[in-house]
Amino acid sequence: MSFEKILEEILRKSKLSKDEILERIKRKQAELQIISLEGAAYLVAKELGILNLSSTERRLQMKNLVDGMKNIFLKGKILKISDLIEFEKNGKKGKVLNLFVSDGTDLVKIPLWNDQVDWVKKENLREGDVIEVLGGLVRENAFGEKEIILRKLGRIRKTEDDLRVSLEELKAKFLNTKPWRIKLRDATLGNYEIIATIVQVFKSKFVFPLCPACNVSVKQEGNKYLCKIHGEVKPNFILVIPCIIDDGTATLRAVLFREVAEKLLSLKAEELKDLETNAIYEIVKKNVLGKELIFVGRIRKNKFFNRLELLVNDIKHLNYIEESKKLAEKVENYG
Repeated sequence: MSFEKILEEILRKSKLSKDEILERIKRKQAELQIISLEGAAYLVAKELGILNLSSTERRLQMKNLVDGMKNIFLKGKILKISDLIEFEKNGKKGKVLNLFVSDGTDLVKIPLWNDQVDWVKKENLREGDVIEVLGGLVRENAFGEKEIILRKLGRIRKTEDDLRVSLEELKAKFLNTKPWRIKLRDATLGNYEIIATIVQVFKSKFVFPLCPACNVSVKQEGNKYLCKIHGEVKPNFILVIPCIIDDGTATLRAVLFREVAEKLLSLKAEELKDLETNAIYEIVKKNVLGKELIFVGRIRKNKFFNRLELLVNDIKHLNYIEESKKLAEKVENYG
């Protein structure tokens, strides 16, 4: 269901004005920091007892998936199967691997846990295979990526390839390991490399506690951290830095997560977790404003503000000699 339809449904079934509803949605998105506009609207509707987040019988395009959708049905091509990770938690052994799947409209990650890992061998899944995903829950993770969580009744199965796009095309579009260098004035959806300066930092929560098992935000109650799935946990803390970058041709909102944010700040989330937001804000401003860097990441559309933003997955310090050589080569080629 689109944002407009959710809004229409809330207007029809509640006594709130449009401005009041939009304000609630805005607050919900600000509270949870990284959920999509549709996801925030779904949660507001759910809180008002208006909309049930379950599901649809028809096949969905990945670009239309929003945080909170349940029992979804979709189809996509496997672009990558991650390495298997084995771990031990509370004396019990576990394992997980990730499938990266696309239907040409977007990319989703499907984490497979424990017994679910055996589906890969049972279905003889390989890169390039097309699968159907049934009974999944849509979640937007801490990095702004869409994940499909397969609960008890969730399944994946291999099916015929009726997608009119090749594995190579999908990989080039969504898993491009050598992003193009662009100017911000030319920004569009995709993976890019941009030389720019940080000119503004937004005040936010900055440090977030996540469940170590499922990477979902946990709720703090006193000295305890509670995950909706795994109960009381000892969380991992991640750092998130939202900012504005400027390359002289345009500006763009950028968000740095986890190790990338720590690399930028030269501080760990663990070192900041006990500080007040204002104190962290001052530290971040002092350390990052005015820095000129190479930002590498994925540009996506932020539907709430109807604008593009960069999800940064790496930063590099400028090598001015190397950049001068590249510029000289460009000039020579144009000549």
